[in-house]
Formats: sequence, structure tokens, C-alpha cells
Amino acid sequence: MTKKQRMRIRIAQDALAWLRAGALRASHWCFFLPATFEGREALTSATDGKQLRDVVLGPCNVCALGALFVSHVVSFNHRLAKDSWGIDRWEIHEQLKDHFSSEELSCIEVAFEGWGSASSRYSQSYLFYRRYPNSTERLEAILENIIKNEGEFIP
Repeated sequence: MTKKQRMRIRIAQDALAWLRAGALRASHWCFFLPATFEGREALTSATDGKQLRDVVLGPCNVCALGALFVSHVVSFNHRLAKDSWGIDRWEIHEQLKDHFSSEELSCIEVAFEGWGSASSRYSQSYLFYRRYPNSTERLEAILENIIKNEGEFIP
């Protein structure tokens, strides 16, 4: 197993543990957003150079890419809290580019969000989405899939 595969597995394992502990909440159309007013306030007022992992946010709403993003930045200390408000998919792709290709992240995103159709480029990811109507169960399944397949998401 390569170092890249081990890092992907670690990122997925951490995200899965936080999801199961309630620190992350599966949510459509939401890359990363603290679920409480206090958490959002802590994020937006962190102007003293604190890393995201050093700010107490409480539970956070995330999509599949958001879960991988949070796991990555907390594990590797790669994001200032003040720069994490309003994160978009391109910033997430940039943060995760050392571990996942843009194509892989798009595949994961379709599997969680359900964009596309059974006849699209990401047909297997879309069918994966259809198998899990519950967002939390679908996010768990995506993360477990990455772990089981040695760091690769195979819908």
C-alpha cells in the first residue's frame, strides 16, 4: 500500500469517527458549516491566526467533500480558521489535491449529492447515491468504501 493510499484511509477513518460521534452531520448542499450560532461565531471571529483545528466549533454540517476537508485540515493543520468561512468546492479540491484527484472528488460528490443520472459520466456514483436515501448512511457508506478499497472510492 502506498503512502497516498494510507493517507486517504486515515482521512476517511477520521471523518467516519467524527460522523459517528456526532461532530459531523451529513447535509446536502453544505460543504462545511458549524451547526450552531456559537460555532459560526467562533469561526468568523477567529482572527488571531488560529488553525481550524484549534477552534471549538461544536457539531458541523458537511457534505462528503466537506467531511474529507475537515478531516484533512484538522489532521494536518492546513487551514486557518478565519479562511474557512464560506469554503467552496474549488478550495476543497485544492486542499485535498495531494490525496485525491479532482475526478475522484467529483465522483464522491455525485455519490453524495446525487447529481447527474444513470446515463451520465458518473453513472455508478449516481446509482450509489440512489442506494442510500438517508444522507448520514450514504456518507458513512462513502467513507467505508474508501477505507475498504484501500483509499479509493469505488461506487
